Amino acid sequence: MRKILLIVLLISTSTTLFAQEKTVYPFKNSIKLSPFSFFKQNFIINYERSIGKSSGLVLSAGVYYNEDRYYNTLNSNDDYSIIGYLGELQYRNFYLIKQGKHNGWNRLFFSPYVFERQYQFNGRYNDLQFAPFETHKNTVNVYGGGVTMGYNLTVSKFSFEVYAGGGIRLFDDKASDIYLGSNSLFGSTHIYKGIVAKAGFNVGFAF
Repeated sequence: MRKILLIVLLISTSTTLFAQEKTVYPFKNSIKLSPFSFFKQNFIINYERSIGKSSGLVLSAGVYYNEDRYYNTLNSNDDYSIIGYLGELQYRNFYLIKQGKHNGWNRLFFSPYVFERQYQFNGRYNDLQFAPFETHKNTVNVYGGGVTMGYNLTVSKFSFEVYAGGGIRLFDDKASDIYLGSNSLFGSTHIYKGIVAKAGFNVGFAF
């Protein structure tokens, strides 16, 4: 009787271990890009590293560049350039890890994140057409954090994910000193604080 119980226990244990192994995501690393970020003059690359059976770290880095010239009806004009640098760190918890058809893997994730961005602004403006230009240079640091939830699909090492969430965004006090003349694009797009939404789509490969 004891031998039978021992055999049943060994079989059930090995079956459980095998089932657990089937649900372990097989890739340790992935590199992804955010294709929609190009429409906002951003280039962002994401590197994900598994640190456990159901958790990982995501390090994101990117650059931003934009320049423009603005004329108004009073013959004054402004031109400026903005270059920015982005860094973000996420801690991801994965849930409902399942292997599907065609060696595909499905995962849901919950990710707290923190970020910091630095924008360097160079601009000049004049109030009249023939007036001398005034030049302004400023650096703005933007930082914050929040949480996102998303879905990740990996098929034959190709990885796709969508996510949505939100958090809080702050900036240093020096940002209020920036003057753009007639153009408020920089202020409305980059210098704001409060509760913000976060959503996106990433595509890449796992290995």
